[in-house]
Amino acid sequence: MRLYIFTPFGVYCGISNKGHRVATQNPVLEKAYHQYKHPDNDTIQALSKQTDFSSRHIERWFRIRRNQDKPTTMIKFTESTYVQYTNMVLMKPWLWDSTQCWVGYPHHHVPPEIFWYYMIEMGFYWSLMFSQFVDVKRKDFWEMFAHHCATLFLMFFSWSGNFVRVGTLVLVVHDAVDYWMEAAKMAKYCDAQKLCSVLFAIFGVVWFITRLVIYPLKGCWFSLLTI
Repeated sequence: MRLYIFTPFGVYCGISNKGHRVATQNPVLEKAYHQYKHPDNDTIQALSKQTDFSSRHIERWFRIRRNQDKPTTMIKFTESTYVQYTNMVLMKPWLWDSTQCWVGYPHHHVPPEIFWYYMIEMGFYWSLMFSQFVDVKRKDFWEMFAHHCATLFLMFFSWSGNFVRVGTLVLVVHDAVDYWMEAAKMAKYCDAQKLCSVLFAIFGVVWFITRLVIYPLKGCWFSLLTI
């Protein structure tokens, strides 16, 4: 899907599909790179003696090699298009009246659409957790890995305890902001700065309303009062 749909769309939006320059293969420098991403002068001089390359050549090799590990603008653009969430639960009564999350608990029937909503969300986070190890490694690799693990644990806990109604409420509230954030990032990659600013402003408003108003007041506090 990324290759046949999102990449051509990115090219249509004016994003270059060229990759970073690839560093020449050198086992000595490659081994050193995995130890020192930014070698100091002494390390560069030692590598110069081992490879018979000038210090300037080694510095350039390391710069190219670091850039090689960075995701291209096209990769970041296509990653932003992977926001796949579903709003199939928006018509459920407990999303508008959180007291319904506890009426008849724990004997809550799980409709097919809610089952698939949970499965799609869990599959999405499982894919994110494992794809981190094959995608370009980011600076926040372990932070995002911990985030995905915590999300999956909470979803598993809510599913096994039949807190599905509360779980769907939390998921919808948290997912509501991701559309705007990813859209703003895509606009940024396309150099549409004005559109990016508008989308990011909407993202900030939606984030404030959903995370600091709806979630703590309607999702958490009001639900606790009705238990």
